[in-house]
Amino acid sequence: MKKSLLTVVLALVMTVGACFTAFGADGVSADEQKILTRLQAGITLSNGTTVQLAASDIAKAENYLASNELTADQVTETLAKVEDAQAVIKANTSVTDLAALKAAAKEDAAFAADLTSAIKAAAKAAGTEVAVDLVNGTVSIAGEEAEDTPVKQTGFNFTVTVAAAAAVVAVLGGCVVVARKNELFS
Repeated sequence: MKKSLLTVVLALVMTVGACFTAFGADGVSADEQKILTRLQAGITLSNGTTVQLAASDIAKAENYLASNELTADQVTETLAKVEDAQAVIKANTSVTDLAALKAAAKEDAAFAADLTSAIKAAAKAAGTEVAVDLVNGTVSIAGEEAEDTPVKQTGFNFTVTVAAAAAVVAVLGGCVVVARKNELFS
């Protein structure tokens, strides 16, 4: 009886040990999340109004970051360049809301060029190129289709395996206790 119980236990250990993790998309790292957090926060203008990026633009940035790993240096540089772009907007006192931003970009070529340059520098720091249309208020990642849905996380999770293994060990432990109580071991 001991041999067959030991055989079952070893077979289960080998089965659980043979499980491997299949990784899909890694998602956005903690460092890269800083970029998304900064983009989601928007910019507070001199009159107290907060202007934010469109949800579709945030989704595009999230998709890019989920599928492209950035180094800590790239994240730091990108955050600095985002701050530079926001400083360009804050420096233009005529910008009081999103409509005024679009109008300022249409009327003031120097402002539009400075802001476009700052946005492109932030994208370059993140390792990509963007197409900027300030008049329409759009920023598109070059070479990518306009996709607003985030990358779905895939892969195997060990939580279920560990829970199943714990349940099997608990059942086997119960069997051993019952077998000892009934004196089935010689």
